[in-house]
Amino acid sequence: MERAHVLVRLRDAGEAYEAGVGSSAASQGVDGVCRTSATTVRLEHSDMSPGVASISFEQVFDTQHSNADVFQQSLVDRVNRVLEGHAMTLVATGAAQSGKSFALHGDEQYAIPGLMQLTIEHVFRQLEMQRDDGMEVFQVLLACVSTAQGRLIDAFAASPSAYEDTDSELLSYAVLVKSSAEALSVYHQAREIWKEPEHAASDVVCALFVEKMGGKNKCGHRGRFLCIDIHGSSIIEPTIAANVFDTVPSHIKSAPSTPTKTALFADTHFPINKTLARYFGAYLGNSSSTYLLVTILKPAAYQQQAIQALLYACKAKDIRNTSPVKIIEEITSARSSSSLPRRPRIESVDKDIASIPPSSPVSSTSSESSGGREKHRTFPSRNQTDNPREQSPSISEKTRSQRLRDAYAIAKAATSVQVTSEDNQTPTRQHRNVLRATDSMQQLHATADALLNGSVQQDLTTMSLLDKLGLIQTQFQELEKSVEHESSVKKKCVERISKLSQTMSFQMVEHEKQIKSLEDDKRDLQKRLIEMQGKYDSADETLTMLQKEVENLKLRTQVPVIDTELASNSPTKQNERVLLQQFSIRLEAAMQEAKSVVDHKDRVIFDLEAQLQQIRRANEDLETYFLTEKARLEGEKDQVVKELRKCESELTQEKERVSLLQKEHAKDQATWSSELSEVRAELKRTSQKLAEQDRGSSTQVDQITNELQQVREQLEEATRKSVAMEAALASTDHREREVERELETLQVMAAKDKKKLEKKIKALLIDRKQQKGETSTQLLAAQEEESQLRQELERVKQELQVAVVRATGAEGTLKRLAEAAEENARLKREVETLLRRIDSIESEKDVLRERSSCSEQSLARQLVEREVHITAEYERRMREMMERHSNEVLERDLELRHAHEQIERLQAQRNAAPLNVSSSSSASYSKLEPAQRSLDKLDAILDGSGSGHKSKSKSLRRLEKRCVKQEDKITALERKIEELTHALAIANEQETLAKEAMEDEERRKLRREDDQDALLRQVNQLKQENWTLSLALQVTERQKVGTNPLIV
Repeated sequence: MERAHVLVRLRDAGEAYEAGVGSSAASQGVDGVCRTSATTVRLEHSDMSPGVASISFEQVFDTQHSNADVFQQSLVDRVNRVLEGHAMTLVATGAAQSGKSFALHGDEQYAIPGLMQLTIEHVFRQLEMQRDDGMEVFQVLLACVSTAQGRLIDAFAASPSAYEDTDSELLSYAVLVKSSAEALSVYHQAREIWKEPEHAASDVVCALFVEKMGGKNKCGHRGRFLCIDIHGSSIIEPTIAANVFDTVPSHIKSAPSTPTKTALFADTHFPINKTLARYFGAYLGNSSSTYLLVTILKPAAYQQQAIQALLYACKAKDIRNTSPVKIIEEITSARSSSSLPRRPRIESVDKDIASIPPSSPVSSTSSESSGGREKHRTFPSRNQTDNPREQSPSISEKTRSQRLRDAYAIAKAATSVQVTSEDNQTPTRQHRNVLRATDSMQQLHATADALLNGSVQQDLTTMSLLDKLGLIQTQFQELEKSVEHESSVKKKCVERISKLSQTMSFQMVEHEKQIKSLEDDKRDLQKRLIEMQGKYDSADETLTMLQKEVENLKLRTQVPVIDTELASNSPTKQNERVLLQQFSIRLEAAMQEAKSVVDHKDRVIFDLEAQLQQIRRANEDLETYFLTEKARLEGEKDQVVKELRKCESELTQEKERVSLLQKEHAKDQATWSSELSEVRAELKRTSQKLAEQDRGSSTQVDQITNELQQVREQLEEATRKSVAMEAALASTDHREREVERELETLQVMAAKDKKKLEKKIKALLIDRKQQKGETSTQLLAAQEEESQLRQELERVKQELQVAVVRATGAEGTLKRLAEAAEENARLKREVETLLRRIDSIESEKDVLRERSSCSEQSLARQLVEREVHITAEYERRMREMMERHSNEVLERDLELRHAHEQIERLQAQRNAAPLNVSSSSSASYSKLEPAQRSLDKLDAILDGSGSGHKSKSKSLRRLEKRCVKQEDKITALERKIEELTHALAIANEQETLAKEAMEDEERRKLRREDDQDALLRQVNQLKQENWTLSLALQVTERQKVGTNPLIV
């Protein structure tokens, strides 16, 4: 399924007034609707439409676009598919007096062609090309109808007819046309009829059917182009049909007001045209490719109408269709254009043309036959003949064929001149006249053979004069076609070169802007690298400070901390050894911690240095790459500038050649006019001389007949010369058509003068049958004129050769233009590779940014994980140490309890034993610690017990040793606790330092991210400013290109 193609055409109120629609008063003021791009329309702010709205369509055309632009950009491809058997519907809709009829039919003076005329000309051009390729049978049918009283009315019929099928009704109204000139003549006749007051308020429909039949297969296909011009502001509601080709709604008669589908355009506030919806609603969508041309007036005074039209255009996008091929088994029979009823205006034109006297004195039978041929000939309207520059190519071909028919008539007149004097002549005179006539015919055959020599492979001796003239005509027509084709190809090449130069200039501006943006990015990167270098320098300074602090910490940890209690209580060697062990353990622990901190800092410094080196390398690579790319881009820029200069020089050369051709054409025209004036003067002189002469004898009659033949030959040479000049000058600009019109007027005047001379000569022949005289001087003058005419013929041949040489030169220029186009395509490809490289550079920059951010994030994660690991390890060790300490304390308490219990039992057993305790021992016991007192008591008990208690003394010694060991363990545990507390303090300090370092790193990271965000904002701002500047430059350059007369 395919959606409907919606085209929007914007027009000024002033243009509508010039075209005959609307009023000029509304042309002032601001615009309510404007075109922002090739596919976008912007609705400006107003009371009816608050805010600004942008709406997209398939194509949007502004006031500077013509109907030819609309046709070439949007319709030409679909019209080509009509030739393949597909169906197409073009509907012009919109507000009243918005320019719908101007878009479809052109202006009323036939100066600007509409879309229908452009379609007809394009269809016949394509058919002509396909016929050359080998197509066998085709025909084109044109139907022009209007609506009245709810029915379709043929433009050339008196009353409407009733049909069940819209397609068959249109085919019954269709006219068989065989050329674009004939089709345009029928179309212009229908337009003249529609201008009448009774048809002023009716809708207009034009249908163009193209039927083709294959060579081997009997079946063919039929394509249809339907053009609907809706009167006023109504619209057509689409309906559903199974097959538009075969059956169009059967409700045309039975239920005309019953819709077959829900109203699609109910909310557009446009009235629905019931007649067109009933007949052609199924042609919107379904099996016909639909194109809707919505015309909108731009001034703000028409904004309400514009809003309604845009709403309708948005709704019309929902129309869907398929485009099958219509198969037919035979060609449709239709009426010819000659059977159409003649309108008064057309008949008046025919009368004016018929009033012109015939171009040669032929017999009655020949004049009747020529009149019969001219009876069916269609002529352009008065406005077309008044503007020769705006005539179509078909009309120029028609005038050329008319001129060649005049040449045929002149050739026939040369064979029938002697008939007028046969009745009153003797046999000898008749014989001499026949001989002279045969001489003149031989001369005509010789000139024709000279023109056809080398270009025809047939035997020229067996061909008649008319056949030879027909071959000359075909050769001239082919030459005209080839020259027109070359001129069209040359124009297309010039347009393509101008477009390519324009695109190359745009691309050069964009490349320069991109280079500038890259240079700005490079400067930003350099600034950022300098800032990062400063940050890394500050980080190095902080690391040196940390190293200094670590060294100070090492010096602090090397100073031993002496336990005062142990030094005061036990100044023995054992205590000193214990202190040394304690100092060594603490020193080793502090050294290990300091070592781990230094290793961690070294790793961090190494990583930072490695990242800094990578960034420096990347910066150096980017700088080298930027330099190479800049040099390469400058070289390519120089090459492109050189090539553009070459193209400009070639264009100037081509323009100089065209100016030279125009000058030569002007010179030829001047010489041709002078020669024609001389021929007229000579004819007048000869007529005066013949009038002044006495009525002579038969020799005078013979001489007069010879002079008449020479005059006719001179006229034939002049006509051939004019045809050759037209073929040579057809490759120049369309402005030369004005010269052709002057040639036509000169030929008409020459024909009139020739007829007058012939009438005078006939009168002289009748009057001078009985007179005789000598006319030797006149014969010599006639011979001189004959030699001059032969020289003119040779000069015309030379001009034809020059035209052929120019055509070959044009082919060389076309080849050079093709090479320039290929070079432009190559440059375009290189520009695309440059853009891809720039994108890769930007992607690499993004990758480097991502890598730096990832490295920073990974470093932060490593620091956090290291901190978590250190804290977890510290907590685990503290837990283990506390558990061991608690277990040792419990074991010591248990052992002390057992020792006290044993001592109490021993004391209870020794209550009767004497105790020799002195005052000094009691004082010493009072000074000692409780554990030391218990040991002294045990010693006293053991000393006083005597030898009777030897067995128990061993147990007491064991207990004493065990108590000493327990005391040593307790002191060792206390030392360990003190060391652990000191290590814990150091660890806490290191933890606080690490946290502070992490916080500093986080702050730096945040600052770095803020700097990156600021840089990105600046870059985005610069890119936006560059974009706005590039857009402004493009707009100004396009405006300059649009106003450049060389490119236009």
